[in-house]
Amino acid sequence: MLFYLCLLFYLVSGLHSVKIPKTGSPPKARKYSSATYDSHGNRMIIFAGSSDQREYYNDIWSFNFDTLEWSELNPSTPTSPSPRVSPAIFYDENENRIIVFGGKTYLGIASEIWSFNLDFFIWEQLSFSGSKFYPTTFAASCSLIWNNKKYHSIFGGETTDSVYNRLYLLDLQNTSISLMPNNGNSPNLMQCEMACEKDSIYVWGGISANFVYNTNLYAYNLTSQWWTKVDISGNVPLGRIFHSVKIYSGFFYVLPGFNYNTDGDQVNIWRINLTSVNNWESVAFTNSSTSGRSSAASIFVNSSLYQFSGSTVTNDLILMDLSLPVPYFETISSQWTSPPPRMRFSMVSIESYLIVFGGMGGNDELLNDLWIFDIEKELWSSLETAVVPSARSGQATAQSAFGMTVFGGEDSTGLLNDMYIFSFKSQRWSLIPSTDNNVPSPRKGACMYVIDRYAVLFGGISNSGYVNDIWRFDIYDLSWTDLSPYDSSVPAMAWHQCLIKYDGASFNYYAFFGQIAGAFPNKSIYGFNLDTKSWALFKDFKANEFGLAPSEATVAVLPDYMVIIGGEFSDFYVSSSISTLSIKNFTILSVEYMDIPLFSHQSAYFADKLYIFGGSLSINTLLAGKLTSGTLFKMSFENSLIRYPCSKGSYLNNSQCLICQPGSYSEEFDSTECTKCPKGTFLDDSGGQAASLCIPCRYGSYSDELGTELCKNCPAGMQCDVGSTEPMEQMYLPSEFSNQPKQYEGDVRVVNYWSLILEIIISVLIFLIVFLAFFSKKFWDWVARVDIFDTQHNKDNEPMIKRKTSVGGLFSLMALLWAGFLVVLTTLQIFYDNITETKALIPYLFLAQEAGKLSADIKVVVSLYNYGGNCTVNDSCANGISLSWTDTAHDDVTLNCYFTDKVCYVFSECKSCVLSSSSSLTLSLYETNSYASYFSVNVTSDSSIPGESSSYATYIHPPEGTIFIGPQATSVDFIMTPCLFLAQSSDKNNQTGNLVSFDKYVLGSTGTVESMTYNRYFEILVNFNVDISGLLIVRTLNMDFLLFWSSVFGSVGGIIEVAGHFMEHFEEGYNDRKEKKQLKEEREKRIYEVEKFKSIFHSFADIKGQSKQSTFDLENASEADPF
Repeated sequence: MLFYLCLLFYLVSGLHSVKIPKTGSPPKARKYSSATYDSHGNRMIIFAGSSDQREYYNDIWSFNFDTLEWSELNPSTPTSPSPRVSPAIFYDENENRIIVFGGKTYLGIASEIWSFNLDFFIWEQLSFSGSKFYPTTFAASCSLIWNNKKYHSIFGGETTDSVYNRLYLLDLQNTSISLMPNNGNSPNLMQCEMACEKDSIYVWGGISANFVYNTNLYAYNLTSQWWTKVDISGNVPLGRIFHSVKIYSGFFYVLPGFNYNTDGDQVNIWRINLTSVNNWESVAFTNSSTSGRSSAASIFVNSSLYQFSGSTVTNDLILMDLSLPVPYFETISSQWTSPPPRMRFSMVSIESYLIVFGGMGGNDELLNDLWIFDIEKELWSSLETAVVPSARSGQATAQSAFGMTVFGGEDSTGLLNDMYIFSFKSQRWSLIPSTDNNVPSPRKGACMYVIDRYAVLFGGISNSGYVNDIWRFDIYDLSWTDLSPYDSSVPAMAWHQCLIKYDGASFNYYAFFGQIAGAFPNKSIYGFNLDTKSWALFKDFKANEFGLAPSEATVAVLPDYMVIIGGEFSDFYVSSSISTLSIKNFTILSVEYMDIPLFSHQSAYFADKLYIFGGSLSINTLLAGKLTSGTLFKMSFENSLIRYPCSKGSYLNNSQCLICQPGSYSEEFDSTECTKCPKGTFLDDSGGQAASLCIPCRYGSYSDELGTELCKNCPAGMQCDVGSTEPMEQMYLPSEFSNQPKQYEGDVRVVNYWSLILEIIISVLIFLIVFLAFFSKKFWDWVARVDIFDTQHNKDNEPMIKRKTSVGGLFSLMALLWAGFLVVLTTLQIFYDNITETKALIPYLFLAQEAGKLSADIKVVVSLYNYGGNCTVNDSCANGISLSWTDTAHDDVTLNCYFTDKVCYVFSECKSCVLSSSSSLTLSLYETNSYASYFSVNVTSDSSIPGESSSYATYIHPPEGTIFIGPQATSVDFIMTPCLFLAQSSDKNNQTGNLVSFDKYVLGSTGTVESMTYNRYFEILVNFNVDISGLLIVRTLNMDFLLFWSSVFGSVGGIIEVAGHFMEHFEEGYNDRKEKKQLKEEREKRIYEVEKFKSIFHSFADIKGQSKQSTFDLENASEADPF
């Protein structure tokens, strides 16, 4: 025990807490507010005012000049003054309270008088005796001591119907009010200011009922009860309203104000010496970026003027010291924008930002505003979104990598059970629908934790009271599942904390602390096994052990620890502890303490700092109503014995936690370096906590480097789709393409080819034979040997004598060549062109009856272009990729993936697939960054024809500049026409298949990269619409082998017969010509011999000298018989 006490003492000193900003959150920016000085607390008290949109306020704030911190003084009473502007306000040091007179409300000018006790924060409406106090606003006021008694005076102002010049003296000690006599030259002014000195009251500025600016100085003497207009010569200050005046060191000072004629603030300062009234003099002061302003809440503390907000409608606090030789304005509390105070709200940490939503503000006001805090710059900014959840408080909240998830809560209509997700990147809300009516009941005070694709919700307060049901929501299919066991051992509870932890075997949901039925504190930690769906008690703490067991605490979950901050012990006591527990066994490691007790706040751990915002305050651990806080605390543990790790989004470097720069992220605690975003993505914020925050380059840009903060613009004339890693030449892809079986034509090309070759060969051979026959006596003689027509050379009426001739041999050769050509050609036709194919559409039922089973191997290839996920892991499809065939009978289904050049190819084959009228394939892509800039679907099926398939592919593009992402699947419909193949000559008879054709597609969810929220997945639905008609394909043989041989033999015989017939005619003619030639040759020979004889005879006659009268008349010899 002593060890723990020593450890506790050490750790208390190790906790270092600062406010952001150091002054704390100031009031909302405003003008027309009022202020007074609390001399006991040395602080400025500010009340009321109006926004630039004329929203009136009734909150009360203090600024402590010792600590330089703002604090809202939340009333502990149900009643308070209505919101208003420009009331008169005084500080009563005797009662330590402020007194508020009049002011302008939404209903008009008020006349009531209120007091606010600064010790107990109690508003009380007062009644004053004496003169009647008329409703007034924009009146002048000051405090003075007269006749050793302190009074507060109010002069002029605006009433419900006019401007009047009444002067009141208020005696707070006796709660009386006196209307002073109106003697002398009294002014009739509103929006003037006055200062008190001894028994005199000085009034300057303002305007009359006719809107004439007053530049005169008036004095009222309380002793003589007389108004005097002070005579002053020379220049006078320009008239002004909403200004301040001060008497300091004998001078009457006029400070900045507003003049309608110049339509602007008059920032010059004037003064006049009241002891020797002569003329006005301008006060020289140093110009700076900070200057005086009109409509400010102003007080004087000695020589110092303090002004809060004003015409600038800011919430800064400035100071001018009139004692300086050359006065100047300086800022002591800078302009600051922050969320209004709240409790029971939502807050998560995303990247290096805190996100705050909704809750309950002061006066039980429900909120639905959204704020973002930049941790690096330490600045708040509000965010307006188109879709906004209703104003609510008590909603269950969980953080995920992409944003904030809220469920239920309570709005003005009652308890809720709706669910919203805020995406940090798109900075928009999305209402998350449920796919069925099985949803948790409306509730508040539940606890929700998100891990992977699931959100687990437990407990809360429903319309029937505390509940102990536990639900799981699937972010992908948008469905709730009730995990509650039949006999749950866990008590019903609300306002508890929760986390999910993996114990090495299963995931467990832990619920701890909070309230159980009856608003009693829960001192136990329960665990729910998400696999076995059973509860178990893990830890039971002793009563108030180290300040634990508070409800409405917050918890920061670290790898080894969980840090529990604040919380409510009961309806009366609030904790200020910060307890660190071991997640392993839930033992308490340390307890430290904050400066103030808090509950119903929120916290977040980033880098090595703990941020705590909002909540409900208490006074010294005693719960005092709903005093909401708007303060942001930053806590560090520099001197703690426990080492708190560097969170996700940061990395450890030289014992320091540094934030990951834009373009990088860290997904683990205590990372030693940040991982750069992949090519084709960018991350424009620091503190990235997950790879999913690296979003793809927008359409028209690309990133060719790792760790890109902003993508580069696509060069002109180039194409850059979403997620591009480099510019590409503009592509004009076909919208679809098809590959279908063609009409059967046989292999005519083979027949024609060989026919041509044989024709050429035969022609050459015939030419060669004829040539040799004419020019080669040897060949002519030889060719007679092959004569097959040896019985056809006899003439008619002659006995048949077999003999071979050269003509018969020549015709035999040519007949044999043509017969061989015919045999070869016919054989080729038998093997290559012997089939006739017919097709006919018949009703599907008849086709199915004929086939018995219409099955086919169907292959589907989906190509995802610029895919954002991993696609493959160890040569297999990544875990987030799944595929299912619906309403199909099959032998086997395969799934394979291949990834290259940012294209993810998903292959699936359905073996012996039998389709029905509702068959489909669903490709689910549930990786962290599953998206694609476009995709194609290729369906290939057996066509029933052996060796032939039917294939159709189509490209699906989203609208330009968007990607496929989100819960609604894009459906692509194909028409599958069943086919039956019947063949007379094939052993693959009775084959079945499909003809594939494209029908239509319907786009599902698409979005821009900015819209990537929880929808970082998408689905593709491929529908197979079976045609009502089927295709019957029949192939028959033109000729069987018997017919083939018969035709061959018949054709060869015919060719020989024809050749023999032609040979006979040719040979007959040839022989006739030959005989005539021989006769001619013999005649010519005989003529030659006669001529030769005649020549010899004449020669002999000449020699003998015979006369010409020869008795042998040679001249008349007959040519037919020359001898």
